[in-house]
Amino acid sequence: MADPKVTWRTSDNLSDLKQLAGGEDKVAWNLGTVQSNTESAPFRCLIWNNYGDANNDVSDMNDCVITTVDTNGGSNSPVVTGKWIYVKVISNSEVNYSRIGGNGINDGRMIKASGQPSGVISGARNNGDKAASTANFADVELKAVLGLNVQAGTHLFNLRVSYTFT
Repeated sequence: MADPKVTWRTSDNLSDLKQLAGGEDKVAWNLGTVQSNTESAPFRCLIWNNYGDANNDVSDMNDCVITTVDTNGGSNSPVVTGKWIYVKVISNSEVNYSRIGGNGINDGRMIKASGQPSGVISGARNNGDKAASTANFADVELKAVLGLNVQAGTHLFNLRVSYTFT
């Protein structure tokens, strides 16, 4: 079966976040200025598998975990090591945020699509309609929470969803 086709979309499902960011390897989440000892406004997005392909199935995304990494894919950023980013998995009916990031392999948060087992986002064919395709996307809400002693400046990081497939 074909590899998963991952797409990050706005929470209203109207726009592809890569297209909004203007680049193939970028996704738009502009935190703006966040002062130390405060938190950012929440940012909600959908992480799709096989968005809008009504003709073909692709492999399911299994063991899906969202975390933060530095811009080189490592953990050399205070955003990552300080676990400044929090996630709430709406499609898992979560009401509380969990910190993500850090230096270890278990420093992310398991995500899933509605009605799917833990860690699974279906690759089944779908029409891209949010109400009709809930098995094909994880709905997550993110925010940054900065501590009192955060150093001023621009801190770059990436969000990463890792997964397995067969």
